[in-house]
Amino acid sequence: MNSQLRNLNQRVVKKLKFQDDHWLYTGTIDRAGFGYLTERFQGRTLRFYAHRIIWFYRNGHTDKRFVNTCGFKHCVKPDHWRFK
Repeated sequence: MNSQLRNLNQRVVKKLKFQDDHWLYTGTIDRAGFGYLTERFQGRTLRFYAHRIIWFYRNGHTDKRFVNTCGFKHCVKPDHWRFK
C-alpha cells in the first residue's frame, strides 16, 4: 500500500466520530452531504471522498459507484455502503 493512501486514510480516521452503529466523518461535507478531503497532487487540488478512501483502504480499488444504505451520507462505515 502506498504512503499517500495511508496518509489519506489516517486523515479520514482522525475526523471520525463513532456514534451508535455509524462512523461519521466530521471533516468537510459537500452540498450533497458526502464527506471529503482535498490533497495537492502534481500542482492540482484533488477531492477524495471519505467513504471511498475507507473502502479502498480495507477492500482494494474499485471503479464501481456506491450507494449509502444507512441514511447518513457522511457515514463511512463500509457495511453501510453497497455497490449501485
